[in-house]
Amino acid sequence: MTTITASVCVCEKAKPTYEENIIFSTRFDQRNEKCDREAYEEFLSLNNTLECEYPFEAWLGNEMDMDVSDFVANLKCSTWNNPSKRCVICGSLGLWTGRHDIYPVVQPNIYTALERVIQNMDDFTITKVDYYLHVRAYHHDGCNEFDIYLLNEKGMNAGDGADLSKKSYHKVMKGTYFE
Repeated sequence: MTTITASVCVCEKAKPTYEENIIFSTRFDQRNEKCDREAYEEFLSLNNTLECEYPFEAWLGNEMDMDVSDFVANLKCSTWNNPSKRCVICGSLGLWTGRHDIYPVVQPNIYTALERVIQNMDDFTITKVDYYLHVRAYHHDGCNEFDIYLLNEKGMNAGDGADLSKKSYHKVMKGTYFE
């Protein structure tokens, strides 16, 4: 009898998938349709409402609007949104003419930075990557990609000519936004 063994490399730590790092998303493909359907059916039952009176799409749109409102309210109270924690937006715009880099833009706090990059977008996804936030903001021409970094003391005191996209100016964004 021959025994076959397989060796598995355990020295390489598995990286979490993109979905595991998502803080918030308005994308339908990021939602769990089964859970949404169950919640919708429960809503209809509790409110003695027929599906023809309040279609699923209308209910889901309302739920997503409330989710955005909740996220914004939580973000305003977040430890990441401290007025003494300025941040910088780096990234690129996905336009019909191609991808165009932006100059780093300093913002007074995380809330203002996120508000700036997601306003007027069709959909967006906010992900925590290592020590910063990554935002994908979708619009009719394509997808804008932004990284938002908290500035450390060196970054907050940097002069006008400093390249704030460099890691040496960034502070580690610890924990989660709602701590």
